[in-house]
Amino acid sequence: MTYDQGRVAEALRAFEAGEIVVVTDDDDRENEGDLIV
Repeated sequence: MTYDQGRVAEALRAFEAGEIVVVTDDDDRENEGDLIV
């Protein structure tokens, strides 16, 4: 599994700013998402 550290940092900044973040599964999995509020 690979990930983009820049996208993780962007999500953390959005979360700190009070925004809702959607985290999705890998394309090879169920293709589900979780809302983090």
